Amino acid sequence: MKRWLWLGIFCAFLPITQGADSPPRPAEMRPPAMIEAIAATLSPAERDRLLKLLGFGQKADLMAIPGIGEGKAEAIIAARPYFRVTDVTRVKGIGQSLFVAMVEHVKKRP
Repeated sequence: MKRWLWLGIFCAFLPITQGADSPPRPAEMRPPAMIEAIAATLSPAERDRLLKLLGFGQKADLMAIPGIGEGKAEAIIAARPYFRVTDVTRVKGIGQSLFVAMVEHVKKRP
């Protein structure tokens, strides 16, 4: 009985003990609504192409996207794996304008 009481007390204070150093929760990791809206303009085939480019593309392939230089290409490679195309916006320096450039790049190429 005492064991269950201590377990209950411990669990009650568990959320309080999470500080600023705790990892972000999934809801906090969601990209902005505008990024989601831009991603929604991709067809399933385009979405797959962009995800493949982000996940497996070489540095030269990534640098072919307007606005992405060697440094950003290396940062994209270092941040792999990507499960959704919007995950690339977690990379420092990649915001809405570069994401739009990526989407346009994928839409232009078959």
